[in-house]
Amino acid sequence: MVDHDGDSVDLESARPLEAALRGSLPCINCGYELQGLSIRGNCPECGILVRATILYRVDPHAEAFRPLPTPLLTAWGVALWPIGALIAVLFAWAPRVADIAAYAFGWTTRPDLHWTTLVSLAALGISFVGALGMVRPTRHGPAWTNFTAAIGLLSFVPLAWCWWRIGAVVDATSLAPYVQAGPNMQRLSLRICLGVCALVVLLGLRPNARQLVARSLVLRTGRVGRQTIYATAAAVAIAMVGDGVRMASTMVPAINQDLLAGAGTILVLVGSILTTMAIAGGALDGWRIRKAIITPSPSLGQIIEFRPANGA
Repeated sequence: MVDHDGDSVDLESARPLEAALRGSLPCINCGYELQGLSIRGNCPECGILVRATILYRVDPHAEAFRPLPTPLLTAWGVALWPIGALIAVLFAWAPRVADIAAYAFGWTTRPDLHWTTLVSLAALGISFVGALGMVRPTRHGPAWTNFTAAIGLLSFVPLAWCWWRIGAVVDATSLAPYVQAGPNMQRLSLRICLGVCALVVLLGLRPNARQLVARSLVLRTGRVGRQTIYATAAAVAIAMVGDGVRMASTMVPAINQDLLAGAGTILVLVGSILTTMAIAGGALDGWRIRKAIITPSPSLGQIIEFRPANGA
């Protein structure tokens, strides 16, 4: 074993020493507090090796982690990137919910919700600011991950433009584009463009995001959900396929148009719901990981002290 000074320590042959835990360390099996016990021993409650808990709880490579150049900026970036996206998506749902209500209750008009587009764009700005903290989170990270992150960051610009065109221009002249009206080719094209930009953002920022997650104890202690960036990207892709199906419905015989358009609408709905759920999970994970990034993972040297066996 290697201690925090980089010196090799053989715990089995160090007979005159007793390695005792000085920090809180619940047993991985039963949760019993192991503080003060010898690392050579077993959990008094369930008998599992103390060393097994140490190996589970502590990253053996923690000493190799280099400090972040701007930990506070990076930590808040990890949190704000998905939170801003979640706010944008939730406000984007408002006109769609109003469309469904207008169709269900026979409204000839629905509430003016064009302001939700402005709120969504502002939230995308928050997400963009958060993503800034993920472009170069470490000084020694691979150059290619910073390059892909920069591409992802730049993709916010066309993404925001497509978002604005859909909400403030196209939808301004249509009551219920997914319920009462047929497929709008301009809107569908913009949505597919928006989806492509979202994929570039997600996949571009993913490598650096994964580096930051690896620094966090949150995932290794099971306190973060299973949502991944790939899952979010897959949900976005499902919605894009639905838009493509709706677009294709305008090119088939009239007898099949409604069926194909309906199938596309279902795919868009399913993809949109899954995207919202995945982003919500990502926002929760980002908030939890934020604190772990600010507080680096403890090393073995930080939780173990060596003292003579006689207590001197």
